[in-house]
Formats: sequence, structure tokens, C-alpha cells
Amino acid sequence: MSKIIKDETLPYKLEDAQKILNKADITFKTFANNRTLGETSFQLKAKVSYKLKADKDSTIVTIIGKNSGIGPIQKNAVQKQIDAFETALHSSVDDFEKDRKQSVGSSSIADELTKLSGLKESGILTEDEFNQQKAKLLNN
Repeated sequence: MSKIIKDETLPYKLEDAQKILNKADITFKTFANNRTLGETSFQLKAKVSYKLKADKDSTIVTIIGKNSGIGPIQKNAVQKQIDAFETALHSSVDDFEKDRKQSVGSSSIADELTKLSGLKESGILTEDEFNQQKAKLLNN
């Protein structure tokens, strides 16, 4: 049996890491379904799975690739599957970060507008100053 085990640490708590891995798994399976016939002969038998382990503020992902054959051809098939899974994982991490940054950006703009509104209501900002600051926030 050819078997490859690889650990990768994600800087996320277990709950977020699981969301990332769920998406990576879907992406990986989509890739696996789009293989050519030649790739399929060896890689169909090569299986990739993963285990998650929480570690303080991060999560360790253990990626396990294996198939029933032995020899360099089978090992290469397993390595290709591991590489494809890692590509899907990194893509999912990138998507997770983009989503997280967008949600943080949206809430901070709302917070700033609330603060500006409070300053206007208390008389610290005039209506024109409020509108200028609001326009700056909304245009960025």
C-alpha cells in the first residue's frame, strides 16, 4: 500500500477550520470528477481523507492519501491526489479570508456611521460635516 501523511496547521479555531475543509472537500471532489481516463486508472484507487485536531487558536489538519498498490506509479497517484486536495484547501482558505475581511469591513462602516450620527445628535458635528464624513465612509 502506498500511503502519504502530511500535517498542515491552519491559524483558525476548529469551527472555522471545519467550514474551510468542508468547502475544500467539495472543490476537491469536483476536481476528481473532471479527470481524464488515463488519470482515472490509478488515481481512482487513490483516496484522500483528513482529520482535524484543535490546538489552542489553530487547527492541525492531517491529510492522509493512500491506495492499495505499491511502487512509484501508485505513490505518484497518491501524491497527485494530495496536491489536488492541498490546492483546494488553500483556495478555500483564501475564500474564507476574503469573506471575513468583507464582513469586518461592513460592520466597521456601520459602526463609524453610528458614531458620526451620535456626534451630530450631540451637536459636535454640523449637518454638513456629518454628510461629508458619511460620504467619505460610503465612497471607500
